[in-house]
Amino acid sequence: MSGGSARSLEKGSAPPGPVPEGLIRLYSMRFCPFAERTRLVLKAKGIPHEIININLKNKPEWLFKKNPFGLVPILENSQGQLIYESAITCEYLDEVYPGKKLLPEDPYDRACQKMIFELFSKVPPLVGRFLRIKGTEERSGLKEEIRKEFSKLDEILTKKKTTFFGGNSLSMIDYLIWPWFERLEAMELYECIDHTPKLRHWMAAMLKDPAVSALLTDVNTFRCYLNLYLQDSVQACDYGLVSLEPPLSNLETMAEEVSRTLGKGSLSPGPVPEGLIRIYSMRFCPYAHRTRLVLQAKGIRHEVININLRNKPEWYYTKHPFGQIPVLENSKCQLIYESVIACEYLDDAYPGKKLCPYDPYERARQKMLLELFYKVPHLTKECLVALRCGRDCTDLKLALRQEFCNLEEILDYQNTIFFGGDCISMIDYLFWPWFERLDVYGIAECVNHTPALRLWIEAMKQDPAVCALFIDKNIFLGFLNHYFQNDPEAFDYGLNC
Repeated sequence: MSGGSARSLEKGSAPPGPVPEGLIRLYSMRFCPFAERTRLVLKAKGIPHEIININLKNKPEWLFKKNPFGLVPILENSQGQLIYESAITCEYLDEVYPGKKLLPEDPYDRACQKMIFELFSKVPPLVGRFLRIKGTEERSGLKEEIRKEFSKLDEILTKKKTTFFGGNSLSMIDYLIWPWFERLEAMELYECIDHTPKLRHWMAAMLKDPAVSALLTDVNTFRCYLNLYLQDSVQACDYGLVSLEPPLSNLETMAEEVSRTLGKGSLSPGPVPEGLIRIYSMRFCPYAHRTRLVLQAKGIRHEVININLRNKPEWYYTKHPFGQIPVLENSKCQLIYESVIACEYLDDAYPGKKLCPYDPYERARQKMLLELFYKVPHLTKECLVALRCGRDCTDLKLALRQEFCNLEEILDYQNTIFFGGDCISMIDYLFWPWFERLDVYGIAECVNHTPALRLWIEAMKQDPAVCALFIDKNIFLGFLNHYFQNDPEAFDYGLNC
């Protein structure tokens, strides 16, 4: 009940009991931008907390005892103290809890952040009005007003000559205004930042932040929620949770992206339910990551079975003769393995967004690019192993830089952001997992000399499928530490028992 993705409590539900000692409780709603402010601060400061989601279309009676207006977010501590209003809750958390300070120490800098916040205060109501109005002329007028407000924010960044609103590092003001920018695409307002280069640069920088990436909501999920919400549906606040879908099997609930791995001695999963496809995967594997990206990008209903690659189940060799991942299995018991083959199969077999080009020449060209890329996975792994073992990897890094130069030349020659053209296609997803890991592997400097490749990386980070599967750097580093100690528990690192 007390997780960020738990179903919401509504009218007639019993109030939660006292807050456990050592925790703070947040009353929230998964899609609420005001509550997201507080969740970002909780995440950024690493504060132990529990979340109670509230159905804002069918509020429980007891909620009004927590906040007389019946709004979220609300904080409640183990002493029964209640704090509400999003900005107030965020400041409270920063003052009460130790660790990373988000508010500036200097009084003038704090005042500057409050003035920026005041300037931003027009945006939420404008966005709210835009979502509720259907007339084309009125919507155009509101878009223009929103553009003007964004221009003011762009001017601030231009004058400050900093990436973030508080300076060169992320601070409280950035978290307070971020939730509305995260939702621009879902709300069909992304064009309102076309004229604000500094603001777009800020958004790209925000997407790199672990707290932001951990709380990102898929664009399609948000749009579906919004449609239900604007129809006053009481189901809106729980949209996208497993129990809202037709029941498929107990296994589907168990076998999520974050489920624990199956190892030696485990029982083989049963048949794949009709209407689903199963992927045998491992959370940190770049090859499995390719297939998961395609599943996510195409919106294919699937279940995930994570495999312990240090302690493989005996039955797994009946799925893949070499015991490798990824493997796809459908309800006809057909098995497809090798990451590129699995991705192409998904694109061929499932309708919707096509990731492979229709044109035979363009398809051939993407295959040639993949051939050009083939050294990168090996070199990145060799660099990682050398660094972890304390060996010199200068020559390996030089070789990797050369491979990245080859890719840079492709982008320069094409004069496009993505390798397949002006929009993301299959080849970009096939390359991406190794670039996502550069920083974690300690070899991010290998793209310092490739500006077009760096631009591609930033563009990829804005893709909903990429954002949805992004793993927090600290969790990934924890996995690597355990992996290089040959710990069979490495693959479940960061999961709750």
